[in-house]
Parts: sequence; structure tokens; C-alpha cells
Amino acid sequence: MNDLYIKIEELIDHWGDWERCEKYYLRELLPSLKEDFSNADEREKSLLTEIKKIATKKEWDILEKIVLKIIENRSKKEKILEKIKKCLDDSDLDTAEKILK
Repeated sequence: MNDLYIKIEELIDHWGDWERCEKYYLRELLPSLKEDFSNADEREKSLLTEIKKIATKKEWDILEKIVLKIIENRSKKEKILEKIKKCLDDSDLDTAEKILK
């Protein structure tokens, strides 16, 4: 994973409550902070400054889409892990192995 995505992951983790606040983060908070860091907390300022330095113009312009894709990928991984855990709890190693493939 490259530095850009590491910093974006850190920003996502900083905000935390994605289940309740996803629309707010993506439609209001992130766009407003991209325009003006003055309303950001210290961690947001630091991360957004680093992200802006290493992102291409296109990446910066579509940052909300990148964040959304990362959130979607996290959700998919969590669902897969839940399925695998259930299989392992049920001692169904064959199905767990199929899920991993």
C-alpha cells in the first residue's frame, strides 16, 4: 500500500463513526476541509496536508471517491472474515478454504 492510501486510511480511522456519519464525512466535512483547513482539528490538518502533498491533482479532486472505495473494501473484507469465522466456529474447514480462494 502506498503512502497516499496509508494517510487516507489514517484519516478514515480518525473520523471513526462511519456507520452513522458516512454521508456527512463524504458530502460535507471532507469537501469543506479540502477547501479550507482552518476548521480542521490538528490531526485532520496534519493528515490533509500530507495527503495533498503526495496526491496527484486528480487524486485530490476525487478524494471523496477514494475514501468511499476504501470504506467499501473494508466492509467487504469484514463480511468475508465473518463468513470464514463462522465456518471455523462450525469446524467447516472446506467451506472456509473455498471462501479464501
